[in-house]
Amino acid sequence: MDPHLLEVRNLKKTYPIYGNMGKLFAPKRRMCAVDDMSFYIDEGETYGLVGESGCGKSTTGRAIVGLNKADGGSILYEGKELALLAVGSMVSTAEHIRDKLMAEGIEATLANGRFIKPVDFELVDDLAKNHSHLVTLEENVLQGGFGLQVLAYVHEHYPQVKVLTIALPDTYVEHGNVSLLRETLEIDSDSIIRKMKEQGFAG
Repeated sequence: MDPHLLEVRNLKKTYPIYGNMGKLFAPKRRMCAVDDMSFYIDEGETYGLVGESGCGKSTTGRAIVGLNKADGGSILYEGKELALLAVGSMVSTAEHIRDKLMAEGIEATLANGRFIKPVDFELVDDLAKNHSHLVTLEENVLQGGFGLQVLAYVHEHYPQVKVLTIALPDTYVEHGNVSLLRETLEIDSDSIIRKMKEQGFAG
């Protein structure tokens, strides 16, 4: 059976509720906006999310596109042999990469890893079992980061899967225009695609 175009698994999102003293102190409790939501969309299908005000529609949509960080669960845009596993700000970059690759006829799965530590190894298992190439993306230095944890795990449990780690070089980065800095550090979408093609991960 073909993979789903989009799959949301056990999505959960909560928000802090602060007391009368505002954010000076830790929140007393958390409000659950979305709890254990799962659904999938296949190619050619159109879905509408309907519900009363405050039921979590906007929160779900924002989590899917990466504007809100989910507290639990995973969001997968399913492709075929290639998987992109991104965390933090690199989720948006990974979406641009996926769109550009699709324009070239290359389908890629996109997964939001959510946390650098602890790594969601169940998600890594799902990706490694169904893809031959895995690219990790993070806006952190490589040493001791998310990508190396995933690389070590995949090499141990799925030696047939090739892994490419995208991260910041372990050097001082000056302040400046963010877009220009990302190009200089080669963590912008075009630079990453070029690196993927050079190493046989795309095209």
